[in-house]
Amino acid sequence: MKRKPEIHNKQRLRPYIELWLMVLFVLLYQDAFAAEQSYKPAITQILPDTKREDRNFKYLIELAPYLETEKNDADCYALGIYVSADITDKLEFQFASDTVTYQNPDFGFSDISFGLRWDFFDKYVNLAFIGYLELPTGSAAFAEAVAEPTLWLEASRGFGDFTVSLTLGSTYLADSEEDDYYFNYSFQAELDYSPDESNEISAQFSGYTPDQLEDGTARVLAGVSYTRNLNMQNSVGISVLKGLSSRGMDWTFALAYDYQF
Repeated sequence: MKRKPEIHNKQRLRPYIELWLMVLFVLLYQDAFAAEQSYKPAITQILPDTKREDRNFKYLIELAPYLETEKNDADCYALGIYVSADITDKLEFQFASDTVTYQNPDFGFSDISFGLRWDFFDKYVNLAFIGYLELPTGSAAFAEAVAEPTLWLEASRGFGDFTVSLTLGSTYLADSEEDDYYFNYSFQAELDYSPDESNEISAQFSGYTPDQLEDGTARVLAGVSYTRNLNMQNSVGISVLKGLSSRGMDWTFALAYDYQF
């Protein structure tokens, strides 16, 4: 199977929650960024999520065209789509996909991911579980070998104009030949600065273990983004990510448009 872009998710809801809880507590909650798949769907990996407390409406649609340059492979072009809908004030449905993707010589569709976010604690620090299931619905060049469940634990807290967040978790997945199943782990730390209601600047640092067993090395990413809220319903953003490891992603450049209703 052709190696998919690192930013592929992916971004960002996968079942088997009981299994994940046991495994993640034992492993101290590390989070899954794959060599071919991020711990979030592409669009949610590229740009920070619109925080629930900043939401003005129940529904959010996010579009993000991006370019990912590679150190050891052809560059990748894709259109990320992310959709979320509030079920209750604590429970949110999420859907994400990189949709149309091109990586020379392949052109096709990426897998889809869907799941739930549960904000279960908001005293002193905000805690949330996010569970995703990625389905191998994409074209042969971009699809995972099997359906892959992921669970994350997110912790965040605000300090005036700043918000600090840490996400840890794991994905259960198979290698490209579907012969071996194993857990994949990663983390992401993020710092957001919002001087007013119209502007937000974010910096993030991520680490993850490789998707394929034979890959053998973990990788690290760092990035910055800027979001401009045009009004209560519309916002635009730009993001730059840099791969800090010797293999995999080199640079990612993305634009984004959010619409709430």
